Amino acid sequence: MAYSSIVQPYVDALNRILNTTVSESRLSTVEGFDPTVYVITRFENRQLLPLELRGGKWLYFRQLVTEEGDQLNVLEARYVCSASDDPDAEAHHHFRWEYLREPPTPQVPYGHLHVYAGDLQRIHFPTRRLSLEQILWLLIQEWGVSPRDPNWYEILKAGHLDFLRPTQASEQQLQPFP
Repeated sequence: MAYSSIVQPYVDALNRILNTTVSESRLSTVEGFDPTVYVITRFENRQLLPLELRGGKWLYFRQLVTEEGDQLNVLEARYVCSASDDPDAEAHHHFRWEYLREPPTPQVPYGHLHVYAGDLQRIHFPTRRLSLEQILWLLIQEWGVSPRDPNWYEILKAGHLDFLRPTQASEQQLQPFP
């Protein structure tokens, strides 16, 4: 896929957040199903891989983004926290959070959570659109992922506030950081 002066700085910023807080793994862009859509994920040796987290957990990370003029838009975000590096081992998955700019049906919320516990996995628990920093906070605070930096909370809080800035004028209300 061609270099993008809009998407690449965004991927670099995601890697900075991840690499200073929870993982040494790196994200990159790969070609998607549509040449105007960038897929951001961990892709090594022609394989889609989860991010290796400190503390024996794995984070399956995928975002679909597009450029509109000089602006980046997230079409989809999907984060799966798992105790396994096997994407098909759903018995080891803990939760999956998703954001869909255009949900497939009106019954599916834009932002929603799936909990991997019995039949709860099929339920779309509605949420607001969450920042990656909120997900990383949850992984550190509640799921035993070891932070890489003693200032992890301040790093995540600063990134979360940056996430809120462009959306405050629209639908997003200022959310407190956990």
